[in-house]
Amino acid sequence: GASTTKLLTAVTSLATLGSTTRFPTTVLDGRRATEVVLHGGGDPMLTSAQVSALARTTAKALASRAPAAGAATTFRITVKVDDTLYPVPTRAVGWPAHYLPYVVAPVRPLIRDLRNSWDSAKDVGTYFAARLAVELKAALPARTDLAVSAAYSGKMAAAEGAPVVARFAGNTSASAL
Repeated sequence: GASTTKLLTAVTSLATLGSTTRFPTTVLDGRRATEVVLHGGGDPMLTSAQVSALARTTAKALASRAPAAGAATTFRITVKVDDTLYPVPTRAVGWPAHYLPYVVAPVRPLIRDLRNSWDSAKDVGTYFAARLAVELKAALPARTDLAVSAAYSGKMAAAEGAPVVARFAGNTSASAL
């Protein structure tokens, strides 16, 4: 039954990927200096702590983009999510409609803390944006003249060759099993 299928999947995954393959999650420049794209690399073991660390690294990189004192009163970062690595989830043939996302989690390129959600990328993007706002404020403590914020703003495929702002190398394929 299901346990046999899980074992076969684990053995096949290790045989195909090995135990050291990583699934990176990256933050790339968006279309504007105040926009970033969180690109999911398929890490099934991504944790809230790892997303928070990625937000901290991103904030440190973006702090230099804050407007000069007196030039503006706000510094708002827009967070888009690129979840195009895997197509939109569908049910496998024969699975009842109520299996997703409650019995079986859809395979998606962004998911955190093994949370079952139909749109796990939106969940990660919203969480990342909230953490980024906190980390940006911490990275700019002297800028009391500046209202700093970050907000999730939907999905967008990252531009080919977009510069990397921050990167989490990802968990290994062995950690996913």
